[in-house]
Amino acid sequence: MTAAEILTAARALLTPPERWTKGVYAQDRNGYAIGPKEEDAVCFCMTGALLRCANIDTSRLLAIRLLTQVIGRNLVFANDDPATTHAKVLRWFDEAIARAAEAERV
Repeated sequence: MTAAEILTAARALLTPPERWTKGVYAQDRNGYAIGPKEEDAVCFCMTGALLRCANIDTSRLLAIRLLTQVIGRNLVFANDDPATTHAKVLRWFDEAIARAAEAERV
């Protein structure tokens, strides 16, 4: 997968507001913290969504770097900031997707 594909998949995963969380990478239906790759995971933070959508490879690392550049700080801290909203998370993903797509055209 390319960085743009990973970012697009992670954004789609987080698009329904109930699928986004703070404080943990992922949660099950009962709100318990679990690994983002676990089958029972139903909601994710930004990093958890990226982990869910790709294996460790160069493209995932690039996706994380692009999203971090858009936000201007650590993904975990940005996601868990009380001022961060679901709409803001989706905007960050949109900008990172655009940057990744542009870089892939070059």
